[in-house]
Amino acid sequence: MAEEAKQEGTPEEQGDTKIVEAGKVSRWLAENGFEHESLEKDHSGIEVLKVAREFLLPFATALYAYGFNYLQCQAAYDTGPGGDLVSTYHLIKLSDSADRPDEVRLKVFLPREDPKVPSVYWIWKAADWQEREKFRYVWDCL
Repeated sequence: MAEEAKQEGTPEEQGDTKIVEAGKVSRWLAENGFEHESLEKDHSGIEVLKVAREFLLPFATALYAYGFNYLQCQAAYDTGPGGDLVSTYHLIKLSDSADRPDEVRLKVFLPREDPKVPSVYWIWKAADWQEREKFRYVWDCL
C-alpha cells in the first residue's frame, strides 16, 4: 500500500499530468462504448469531453438520444501558431421540470492542415448558422 502511494505521487512529480475524474455524462458514454477523453471541467463546473473527429456524429447522436436536445453554442478557436483548431459544442438537456439542466461541452481538436469536421445540423438545427459562421470567421482566415 505504501509502495502504491509512492508511485502515484503529486501531479508535479508526474510531470504535471492531472487525472480528471469522469463525470456523469462521460461515465454513461463509456458504459455505452463511446470512446472519448474527459478534460478538466470549465470554470462553471461543466463537464468537457474530447471527441475524435471521426466519432463526432455517432457521439452527438448518442447524446441527443440521452436527452441533450439543445445546442446552445457551436464555436471554434485557434490554439495558436502551429497548434490545433478546436470545434466546440455546448449541449443542454432541456425539460419542463429541470431546475438546473444538465450541460456538457464537446471539443474536437483538428489539425490545422485539415480542419474538416462533420456537420451536426441533422441532429441540432441550430447548428446551421453557427457552423457557417465558424467556417467564415475561423477556418476561412487560415
